[in-house]
Amino acid sequence: MRHIMRDGTEDGGPVDLSSSELDWARDQLRAGEVVRMALPDRRLALCTSLDDVVAAQRGQVTRDAVRLDRGRTR
Repeated sequence: MRHIMRDGTEDGGPVDLSSSELDWARDQLRAGEVVRMALPDRRLALCTSLDDVVAAQRGQVTRDAVRLDRGRTR
């Protein structure tokens, strides 16, 4: 699994995280993988489309998302 660092690329230069995530997610989805995205409120989104990834980048989930936690809270 590849991780994208918020403070820069491998060479230490700045990176546009959202576009880097989107490029990486696009490649993963084309390969048939599910993309895991962490949401700000400590939830985890399993993304199966680029729309899901964009929503997760905004801290949201799509309307047709399926909850795997059955609505449980901690």
